[in-house]
Amino acid sequence: MIDLETLSAELGAPRAPGPDDLIQLRPGVRLSCLAEGWTLFLEDVSLGDERLVEVFDACRTLAGVVPMTTRSGHLALRYLAQPQSDDTARALILLRAVMERAFAQSA
Repeated sequence: MIDLETLSAELGAPRAPGPDDLIQLRPGVRLSCLAEGWTLFLEDVSLGDERLVEVFDACRTLAGVVPMTTRSGHLALRYLAQPQSDDTARALILLRAVMERAFAQSA
């Protein structure tokens, strides 16, 4: 399970997100987070073919992160937390790793 208070504080959000809330991490990048896991929405973000391959490769090496597309056709990445233990630290590590891979050259 993810401790939403800790996760939101680490991300600089003023409060823990509710089930319908999204945290905007940067323009076009929003995060939905529940105790069961997070979903990173990459909307209005143009990732070239090379960067897209890097993001998918990162998902292969980061156990538990799964790429998917939204109904609107945007890329999203999902992580499901371990249900029996506090998985907050791992959830943050994986989120930061994915963000680093996706936006390393655009920063």
